[in-house]
Amino acid sequence: MYSDNTTSAPSQATDKLIKELCNDIALLIRQQTKHGIHGGLPSGHLYAQLMNVMTHERYEELISIFISEGLIRRTPGHLLVWIKEEEDTK
Repeated sequence: MYSDNTTSAPSQATDKLIKELCNDIALLIRQQTKHGIHGGLPSGHLYAQLMNVMTHERYEELISIFISEGLIRRTPGHLLVWIKEEEDTK
């Protein structure tokens, strides 16, 4: 089960897993923006799939990082839309 232990530094394996999880989430958003019926990924749907492995606060932090890095935008209807240029993602 998910543990929010922020007092110890992550191991290299944990750091690698976190990066892979972020890459997987970014890929989902990219794919749904390009091929999905909504033109993006509904944020609530994504969180529902992740709620067993992260808190809502962590999820919002992750989405905020993606937004601040210029990877995605969140519409007023909470649709996550990939905005980074395709050539930059290769």
